[in-house]
Amino acid sequence: MIKAVSALRLAVADVERSLAFYKMLGFQEVPTEGDAREVRSNWFRIRLESRQSKSGSVGLRVCISVDDVETFAAHLARHHVKAHSEAAGKSTELVVTDPDGYTLLFFQTKGSAQKSEKSHQAST
Repeated sequence: MIKAVSALRLAVADVERSLAFYKMLGFQEVPTEGDAREVRSNWFRIRLESRQSKSGSVGLRVCISVDDVETFAAHLARHHVKAHSEAAGKSTELVVTDPDGYTLLFFQTKGSAQKSEKSHQAST
C-alpha cells in the first residue's frame, strides 16, 4: 500500500540553475553527496539530476501548497518569473514552468494540514 509520495527526481540541463530556481521559490537545500542536488519543503523532496531527457514532461505537474496564492504570485513577479492563473473551483491556482520545462502548480491551503518548515529544522 502506498503511504505517501515523498519525492521527485527531475532530469535537468543545469543542476545549479535549477537549484537556484527552486531555492528562490522557497525550497530549502538538503546536503547531498555527488553531483545531484536536493531541495525540500516539509517532508517533500525534489532531487535535481544532470541527465539527458526531453525538456519537461507532458502531463506532469508538481503540486505545491502555499499559504496565500496572491502573495506568492507577487513574490514570483518580483523575481520576473512568469506565472498564469487557473480557476480551481472557488480558488485560483498558479502555474509556473521551471527552467527545464517542468510544470509547477501552486495552490492555497488553509489550516494546519502541513507542518511548518520550522518544525522540521534541527535544534541547535
